[in-house]
Amino acid sequence: IIFVVDGKSEALPQDMETALWLKRTKLPVVMCLNKTDNVRIKHGAIATYAHFPYDQSIPCSAKNGVGTAELLDAVVEQIPQIASPDAPAVTPIQVAIIGQPNVGKSSLFNRIIGEDRVIISDLPHTTRDPNDTIVEYQGRHINLIDTAGLRRQNRLGHGTDKTIELLSTRGTKESIRKADVVVLVIEAQRKIVHQDKALISYLQKLRKSFVLVANKWDLIPDKSPTTINDFIKYYQFHFEFADHIPTIFTSTVDHQRIMSVLDAAIEIYDYQRHWLPQEMLDTALRRLRNLEPRERRRVQSVKPKRPLVLTSLTQTDVNPVRFVLLAPRPKNVAPALMNRLEKMIRELCPYSGVPMYINIVGKE
Repeated sequence: IIFVVDGKSEALPQDMETALWLKRTKLPVVMCLNKTDNVRIKHGAIATYAHFPYDQSIPCSAKNGVGTAELLDAVVEQIPQIASPDAPAVTPIQVAIIGQPNVGKSSLFNRIIGEDRVIISDLPHTTRDPNDTIVEYQGRHINLIDTAGLRRQNRLGHGTDKTIELLSTRGTKESIRKADVVVLVIEAQRKIVHQDKALISYLQKLRKSFVLVANKWDLIPDKSPTTINDFIKYYQFHFEFADHIPTIFTSTVDHQRIMSVLDAAIEIYDYQRHWLPQEMLDTALRRLRNLEPRERRRVQSVKPKRPLVLTSLTQTDVNPVRFVLLAPRPKNVAPALMNRLEKMIRELCPYSGVPMYINIVGKE
């Protein structure tokens, strides 16, 4: 903590109260005597605040920068050494497991961390709060976040229970925001309901990469070789998302495809940060320009007054993945043509579970 006081003024009672309160927290504190712009003010400030409960006070001036280097040195000295300087910093992949109550999120979470995983750290909270556990899998560090179930506002409880659930919802939404990859868990044997669609819309609004997990697959009777494909078509129809969203069918009872969830999360995380070579994008653009006349009429629903010109296609960003299509007359580019372009790009690189944005810009 950097405790800043006015070095040009006399010490106020509130300054001493704050200093004593900070002392009781037992946190490292560096006292900064600000506005000490010259030597006279500097010596006066040191004398004025000499009776404060700190071994060292750093005179400095935010106005002209005097003393800021000494202040930084004092701060660095207070930072505890928590790892070897030679050890590379490892940022874990943030994976949030979300879904409605009782769909098996915690069971999936427990199965994952219970299967020969090396648990690096465990941060338990209450049963209503997100539970974080960092695991190592396939040489990658993953922070698994088991969240409270999300349900509709009018189905929350009353009084204290409602307050707790609202706080749990806030915690879950915060976990979603900080997640690199979201695992959305649903029950395979249950029909899609409004809340499931609302969760998908919320993830798309936040531009989140996600994988769909249909849990309790063991409860589906009379499965055949086509059952999984039938379910995937059903989900794609009701959720209105494209076929690039991975769908995994799990059973925590029979231990089916449990670790496939982490495999998908790692793959999605890597795709979020993948740059396509420019020559591959040039190939996709040439294919789009050379569509057969019948195919071009189908994707270009409105016939432009002038010939459609597509100048260039460039990837400009990752996480989220973003491309820019340069077209002198952007209004002539139909949405269906953009969908075809996205499909062509995903044929070059699947970008599984990753949202993709293609912006059209004019000549300028």
